[in-house]
Amino acid sequence: MIDPAFTLEKKTAIVVGAANGIGRATALAFAAAGARVACRDVEEPGAKATAAEIEQGGAQALPVHLDVTEGASCRAAVAATVQRFGGLDVLLYGAADSDRTATVLEMDEAAWDRVIRINLTGAFLMVKAAIPPHPGARRTARPRAP
Repeated sequence: MIDPAFTLEKKTAIVVGAANGIGRATALAFAAAGARVACRDVEEPGAKATAAEIEQGGAQALPVHLDVTEGASCRAAVAATVQRFGGLDVLLYGAADSDRTATVLEMDEAAWDRVIRINLTGAFLMVKAAIPPHPGARRTARPRAP
């Protein structure tokens, strides 16, 4: 249960891994605390379902497909969030992968590389995309030329 004093009123959050599990629960909790939530996941139908539940509860949500293994996808996810909601205040990285079918001796290098790419590199790419251009600044939408 969330502390009733906890608020994200007028804040914008990206939740990576919002389709299920901890990411989904966090997206719903952030919305309940007043945040506008960008639901990001490689599993687009799940991200859309989470966003729909948030909107049914009266909060704002934006579902978007995100492949955290691609820098361009991470940058596009942040840009779409900033464009839609006018800024970005919170990034929660909840994407993770593992190969539960293999021991270390059985796991091949391609499977290992995928786990590292999602669990570590993806977090790096999202943080890099989300950090404002200069310290202390909130990432906001740039004014559009008339």
